[in-house]
Amino acid sequence: MQFFSEFYAMEKSFKPSTSFRRFVCIIAVLSCIHPLLHPVSAQGSFTRADDYLFLHPEANVIQNYGGHVMDDVRRAWNQSDSSAFVIAHFGDEHIQGDMLTGQLQKILQAERGNGGWGMLQPTSVARTFSSVYYTSSHKGTWRYDIASRMTPSIPRGLSGLVAKTADEHAELSFAFQEKMLQKPMRLQIFCSPNNSFDLLWVSDTDTVLIQPSSMDAEASYIEASIPPFDREFSLMCKKTSENQTGFVFHGANLLYAEDAGLVYHSLGVEGSGYAGILNAEEFSPQLSSLDPDMVILDFAIAELSGRDVLGPSTKTNIIRTIAKVKRACPNAAILLMSAQDMYRGKKENMAVTEEYSALLQEIAKEKGCLFYDWFWASGGRTSILEWRKRSLAGVHLVSLTPRGYRLKAEMLGEALLVAFTDTSNQPFEVDVEAFQEAQIDRLRDFQTLEVATSTTTQEVATTNSNIRADSPPVVEPGSARSASRSSKITHVVSAGEFLGAIAKRYNVGLSQILEWNNLTESSILAIGQRLTLYTDGRSTSSATSLTHTVKSGEVLSVIAERYNVGLSQVIDWNDITNAANLRIGQELVIYPGQGVFTSNSAPSSSSSSSSTVIHTVKSGEVLSVIAEKYNVGLSQVIEWNNIDDAASLRVGQELKIYPDRSNLE
Repeated sequence: MQFFSEFYAMEKSFKPSTSFRRFVCIIAVLSCIHPLLHPVSAQGSFTRADDYLFLHPEANVIQNYGGHVMDDVRRAWNQSDSSAFVIAHFGDEHIQGDMLTGQLQKILQAERGNGGWGMLQPTSVARTFSSVYYTSSHKGTWRYDIASRMTPSIPRGLSGLVAKTADEHAELSFAFQEKMLQKPMRLQIFCSPNNSFDLLWVSDTDTVLIQPSSMDAEASYIEASIPPFDREFSLMCKKTSENQTGFVFHGANLLYAEDAGLVYHSLGVEGSGYAGILNAEEFSPQLSSLDPDMVILDFAIAELSGRDVLGPSTKTNIIRTIAKVKRACPNAAILLMSAQDMYRGKKENMAVTEEYSALLQEIAKEKGCLFYDWFWASGGRTSILEWRKRSLAGVHLVSLTPRGYRLKAEMLGEALLVAFTDTSNQPFEVDVEAFQEAQIDRLRDFQTLEVATSTTTQEVATTNSNIRADSPPVVEPGSARSASRSSKITHVVSAGEFLGAIAKRYNVGLSQILEWNNLTESSILAIGQRLTLYTDGRSTSSATSLTHTVKSGEVLSVIAERYNVGLSQVIDWNDITNAANLRIGQELVIYPGQGVFTSNSAPSSSSSSSSTVIHTVKSGEVLSVIAEKYNVGLSQVIEWNNIDDAASLRVGQELKIYPDRSNLE
């Protein structure tokens, strides 16, 4: 209004031409709508920022590129006393353990009330680790499928895990660490109604009969009212008619009877990326049934692990996932979350985390999403070293410790509460230029700067620097860093193993294993988890060794074959944590005399790998894209790898590629 009054006074005094007056009016109008066209710089905050000076509290804000999408979110937040406010948080192993989402649930429920626990997953059947707040167990014979697999063997739903049985005596049980509120509850069981067994819900002496066969054909779940229980309940299969042939379980949604408060669904699956959602056939109807007010997409490890640059399918998969969520829940706000700084093999900083942050912001702008830039809020590149020094991150410089996840939950929780209560609709955007300038100065302090390369794809990203963590050194108290390599071994956890038995097997103390691997006595082991052990019983110091220098295109399996030794031995001898990420020029120690193979033939000089590339399949990749990447024919990739079903790739599967033999012009 002040602008228009000043303009009016100027007009009376100077009597400008009509064309000039029109020009000034246009400028005035544009100045009014400018904030709508160009996001304003956001100013985030974090109450305890002074305790952690490596953070960027200015970036701790929910950036809104969805226009008025937050209006619906705030309205639902304010009405949660009469209709539950629902968040569905999807992610990988960072989310599966509930150390982040469980804390977020407590923070937000303290503000709006407890609407229930949310989704429970059959983790024991899927042979993966459970939440820190509850455990699952089972009896009888079950099959399963999990979102980390490329091709589903059983149609998957929104939980990313599915359990199936034909055993009429099978059971699933859930046990919580904390006592539940003593209030009547609702249990929504997401399952298939087709020829399904009945279920008997059992807790102490209370029982409830549940009949999935009575579900509407288009429904995603069967709901039952259940009495209050303390900590545990079971679902027992019960065959009541001849046409009942089995039971398919996608998860159970545990809610309090009144539809109020906050419900936080933690839907993380180890090894899962955006492709896990895209490959889930039952995802859309089940997500629609949850009717979330906000959907958080928070994938990091599966999307970035082992990468030096983002793959060609990354942006496509993210956009397709957003579209799938919007079709299922058109009124839900979608929040994209970037990844935290991380290292590869505890040595190489992964520049791709910064690239991923920029990509997600770009997509949020294009698709009208919310964006939480955790990469910059947590400190940017190399900041994970600061987290580790304060025991907030694990020794592998990828995952956080329980303390670290609590800090992350505090920061995100604070940002969400501000977004839920802020009445402005300014499209906030974090200005990261100042962070980037400070980061450049910080990276100069590191002694080793090398160009990042990808030996699996023979690509070089000249803009990404590999920052080594050797300087400054990473402090790892109690991790026996002084032990020689000859006394260090890696144990891969098998089904049914526990820490006490592993300690006894290697004649070491349980407390030592806990120290070496940054574990606690309550830690839950996962099948396939790698444990570092130091023992004098496996010395290789007396063996004759040689040094192999990695060349362009070489991979570990080919190198092991060349020297007639086992792949696992090469990994052990060189303390390798990710076999897919060799560096050109990296030196490997080999002990040919200790090869696990019986043949005594010398390394073949003709087994050159210069024309062979081993491509490790990543989440979301398909054969046609892989063939295009190496400029070879799809039929050639199929032939070279004896593939019967082109759609049945597995994440981690190794494919032989011969670029020199391409049948393409």
